[in-house]
Amino acid sequence: MTTTELAKLCGVSRFTIINWINRGKIRTNKTVGGHSRIPVSGNKWCYRNYD
Repeated sequence: MTTTELAKLCGVSRFTIINWINRGKIRTNKTVGGHSRIPVSGNKWCYRNYD
């Protein structure tokens, strides 16, 4: 899942998601091209802590 997709699910901006990633609240996996993808655990964190 991308940062934009998760932001829409959580009802926050993409930049909020990026801040959470930078603070270590959400883990990401890097693609071969260097882009971040958020695993299902990131979705669960959002629902538990923000929804």
